[in-house]
Amino acid sequence: MQDQDQDMERGQSVPEGTDKVGIADKRDAGVFLRCWRTCLRGLRGYLLHGWWPLLVPIVSAICFGAMVEIALQGVIFTPGPDPTRLYEWLYFWCMVLFFALLVLSSGALLLVMLWQLRRRRFKLALGQLLTLLLTAFLCLTIFARVVFHGFWGPSEDHFADELVIPDGLDYAVPIVESGIGPFANDNIYSEAPESFQMQVLRAPQDGWRLDEARPLAVPALAALTSTGSGRQVLENYLAAHPEWLVTDEPQGRFAWRCFRAKGRPMTTRNHYYFFSAKADAGIPDHFQYRLGLSLSGKTGWPGSRAMMESGPDKHGVMRKWTSFMAGAVRVEIYDQSKVPGYAMTARTLALLEEEMARLAAVAADNWRQALPADAGVVGSKPDLQLYQGLQGGIYHATWLCNPGEAGVTYLRAYEASRGTRLSAQRLEEATACRMGWSEQPNELFCAPAEFTIYEGDWGKFYAARFELWFRPDAGGEERLILSKHFKIEGWMR
Repeated sequence: MQDQDQDMERGQSVPEGTDKVGIADKRDAGVFLRCWRTCLRGLRGYLLHGWWPLLVPIVSAICFGAMVEIALQGVIFTPGPDPTRLYEWLYFWCMVLFFALLVLSSGALLLVMLWQLRRRRFKLALGQLLTLLLTAFLCLTIFARVVFHGFWGPSEDHFADELVIPDGLDYAVPIVESGIGPFANDNIYSEAPESFQMQVLRAPQDGWRLDEARPLAVPALAALTSTGSGRQVLENYLAAHPEWLVTDEPQGRFAWRCFRAKGRPMTTRNHYYFFSAKADAGIPDHFQYRLGLSLSGKTGWPGSRAMMESGPDKHGVMRKWTSFMAGAVRVEIYDQSKVPGYAMTARTLALLEEEMARLAAVAADNWRQALPADAGVVGSKPDLQLYQGLQGGIYHATWLCNPGEAGVTYLRAYEASRGTRLSAQRLEEATACRMGWSEQPNELFCAPAEFTIYEGDWGKFYAARFELWFRPDAGGEERLILSKHFKIEGWMR
């Protein structure tokens, strides 16, 4: 066979009956392997003995740093996701390509340097070490630039620089309330003495104390959720109650207790309520509080807080995380104040037991009788109202509607003149909640939300169209409930 291969290579004839095609294939494979070995030997020599490879990580770092700086200056990327801006995506993937080249070339150079040291080629190893040090310095410079820009750099995005409110547009202005913010002089949490929040906040001065020797329990809630029908009644009740907000979180479905502000239900992004100012109307001068019911039984706190430590912090403020199961529902309370005894936790457990007992006392098909008087406003029409938050671009919202079936409502927002969608995913996530409903169209239910509009700068106002959408549990297309224009501004860091 070897003689036949040599005959084929010299162009000599091969006896009949020989597989000429197979011999030719083997010859071509041999040529390919010889070329491949030659290329590998050349690449190996290039990497181990050449100086040009030293420039690859340095050039990659410089190009990547330049593209990062251009991006930080706002020259390329503009606010709001827009798939038609193809150049933004190309620019982004070019940055990814240079970063990958930087990492791979630096890793390869490190391996080559170690090989050179093993072969005692100290001159080449020294050059490669200096290259790695220079590359590391460039990377640290890029990282420091990004961190500096993130904390202290300007955050103007110039989104609203050329925007003009269209002539004749009918728009509303978010309501500005005194007392907004945790350090305000006017306490917006002051409500009627019999309200849930006032009874909780007055608990320290009313003498409530938590008996930590007794097991935590809410018997009425445990009994109510012991059956499937009871759990469904509870979920319907919570969705229709103006002081409960039901949301779908990554850990499962939760119901969060809402405080009232100036008479209206309000919530915060993380569902904590806090105040630190002069005490007013029996409210402590410092508190932080949250009550949540996990309808799926999973905790809503991060895993890092699994210890649920209690006691005073470094400032002497008492705090306690409470998490326990009551039937099929997990109850979670955060209690922080300057008064020992965890009075707000003790009062919350008592009030929660009273509320669940009232709900359990009515028939399953009459659970609406346990709702407060202002649940299900009759005679008005669907509406949306915005309230100015702690900073420009941060807003509280309440809306009234009756979708007529179970499902989720959420907000969308669009700039009025160009139709650019604003903070698309984040706005939907911040405002999505399960809505109360009934078969009476003129009976409306309330839901609160807090959200941030990221497009625009402080003091540069523009018109935006806010739309309230409904996503039914039964499936089918989402539908628009209402739309309303507001004069707003964007948030800045």
